[in-house]
This record gives sequence, structure tokens and C-alpha cells, in this order.
Amino acid sequence: MSLQDDYDSLRRLHNAVNDSIISLQEKNKQLHEEIQMRDEKLINCQAALDINKEIMRNALTEQNRVQTEYGAEIQELRVKIKQLEG
Repeated sequence: MSLQDDYDSLRRLHNAVNDSIISLQEKNKQLHEEIQMRDEKLINCQAALDINKEIMRNALTEQNRVQTEYGAEIQELRVKIKQLEG
């Protein structure tokens, strides 16, 4: 084998390695962009979840308030019925 053949082999290897590096860099860039997009989606989902939790908390608080109010009203009506029967 001659020096020219050795040089040509090294040159092909060098080119192949460079092509692989370029390909890997592009893939790395795509993955980084995908991670950023997923992070943004995760943040948005967490915000939506927090909003839904607050809505549910408010609804349950209101339901408990109404239930307590109705319970007190029922007690008052029971007392009045007993007085009327009495």
C-alpha cells in the first residue's frame, strides 16, 4: 500500500466521521427542541391542572356550605313541626 492509498483511506474515514458528527449534532438539536416543547406542554398541563383543582375546591366548598345551610334549615323545620304538633 502506498502513502497515497493510506491518505485516501484516512480521508474517507475522516469524511465519514465528519458526516456522523453532523448527523448526531442535528439529531441532538431535534431532541433538544422536542424536550423544550414537552417541557412547555408539561408546564401548560400543570397550569390547567392547578386551575381545575381550584375549580373543584371551590365547588366542593360551595357544596359543603349549601349542605350545612340546608341541614340547619331542616333542623329549624323539625323544631317548628314538633312545636306545631306539640
